[in-house]
Amino acid sequence: MRSAVLMVLALGSVLVPAVSGQTWSHRVILSLPEGMGGAAIGDLDSACEGNEVAAVTTAGEVWMASRHGDDWKGTCIHRGGGELIMCAIGDADSRRSGNELVAVGMVEGPEALEGAGRVELVYREGDSWRSETIFRDNRMLHGVSVGDVCPDHAGNEIVVCGFNHRVTVLHLEQGKWQAEVIYVGDQRMKITAIADVIEEHAGLEVVTCGTDGKVVLMWKERLGWRHETVFSDTVGQSRFAARARAFTDHL
Repeated sequence: MRSAVLMVLALGSVLVPAVSGQTWSHRVILSLPEGMGGAAIGDLDSACEGNEVAAVTTAGEVWMASRHGDDWKGTCIHRGGGELIMCAIGDADSRRSGNELVAVGMVEGPEALEGAGRVELVYREGDSWRSETIFRDNRMLHGVSVGDVCPDHAGNEIVVCGFNHRVTVLHLEQGKWQAEVIYVGDQRMKITAIADVIEEHAGLEVVTCGTDGKVVLMWKERLGWRHETVFSDTVGQSRFAARARAFTDHL
């Protein structure tokens, strides 16, 4: 069950004893009536101090929590469409300055229903927040990341995965978003991350996992995309740490 409380930050107010004798402090910075899915941290709004925290909801909304002095302010920057599952912040669209938010989920309705998936791009333009659906798939999209995984393309790419078992790379070409399927799994794909995992390979790799129990690395070479399963279990994998460098210990 998703919690309607977003996250905690070390900003004071409540102290929790730690095993080492130290204490962790936490503070609720955003609370909503709807259930929340994924969250992301990054510089989404240059008009605000420091980084912002974004979260997506079961109602298809995107909320941004921004720092204002000693307090935090929550702003809804997108409404519409089906349930959103996860989001990422990064420079996804090289035509604009600064970062954008990329969210994935359902075109219509909740995650529990079978249906088409979408990729929503949310960005600030002047004093307003705008959004556009840049990609649709025949099944719900569940994981998303932003990074430079294709050296032959200018700028960063968006990597998404979902319940159609596919991992897809989106990139801009002559002002239009193009989609390339780089991997097809045995079952639903749940999450994707971008990191420098393989030291002997120049550039970044894509890391994915899903209900087939496999953690898979993917990387682009001159002749195309390669993939390697670095972990497999009979139990489905739905999450892993975004700092995938730790996987190098097992290669």
